[in-house]
Amino acid sequence: MRTKIFAALGLALLLSVGTGLALQWTVESLRAKIDFPFSIGTKVLPAGEYSFRLNESNDMFRVEGGGKEEGLVPVMSRLATDTYSTAKPRLVFDEVGGKYFLSEIWVPEADGFLIKATKEKHTHKIVELMK
Repeated sequence: MRTKIFAALGLALLLSVGTGLALQWTVESLRAKIDFPFSIGTKVLPAGEYSFRLNESNDMFRVEGGGKEEGLVPVMSRLATDTYSTAKPRLVFDEVGGKYFLSEIWVPEADGFLIKATKEKHTHKIVELMK
């Protein structure tokens, strides 16, 4: 009985480590070309090509553009994906009064991350990630 319990715990640990490594690998490779100025937190960034990297603590994304760090974006919550969804990995921006705010980051073959929840009436603009 003890052997089965230790084997099950060992398998669970192996799967969780493997899943974490796979998620970190995919999240590190996120890049997007954004054709409009947008806000992350209190900072407004110009249109351009950006990379989004989840830091080691898994609670913030580092945003880089033009070869320099632009800022850190805290994750509010994880967003579960539908296993039958065919939606592509993407960034979701909330548009309020002609201004765009980074709202969600959806990673390839994984869950999404809620960055900002806009309470005002808004529309969404979606930017697909580059390969």
